[in-house]
Amino acid sequence: MRSRYAEPYDFALVGYFTLDARGLIREVNLTGALQLGITGRLLVNTPFVGFIAEDEDRKIFYTHKKEVFTTEARQSCEIRLRKKAEWYFMPSSRAAGLRISINKAGYMRTVVIDITERKRLEEEREKLVREFQESLAKIKNVERTAGREIHYRTHRHIFYPRHLP
Repeated sequence: MRSRYAEPYDFALVGYFTLDARGLIREVNLTGALQLGITGRLLVNTPFVGFIAEDEDRKIFYTHKKEVFTTEARQSCEIRLRKKAEWYFMPSSRAAGLRISINKAGYMRTVVIDITERKRLEEEREKLVREFQESLAKIKNVERTAGREIHYRTHRHIFYPRHLP
């Protein structure tokens, strides 16, 4: 029965990790191992926190892990991971991996989804919105300035008809 589900598990589009209460990797599928850039067998009994990129993200992960083991409810968080010595998720400080975890019999089962592209698109969208808002503000400023100029010229022509062509 296990062999029947091994292939879909190993070749899923997301990384599957099983962590114990100490945060050691107990099981990982091939996709998860590829996400971290290490052979799956070498990952077993390795602390997952060693692949977390920043101290800030480690704090998020520790809080996440505590909540999973305390509440036994589905939890999720975004953290940045490294692939070996390189950044796995974009080098941007906001790129992240999404984790959805549940507690099963003393183990934390986690799905790692690469959301790098989504984060990149969100940043690009935010940049375009900012540029659009700045352009709109410039246009409104020009309209106000032009409106004052038109009002001034109209006002001048009404009171000083000798200036009309």
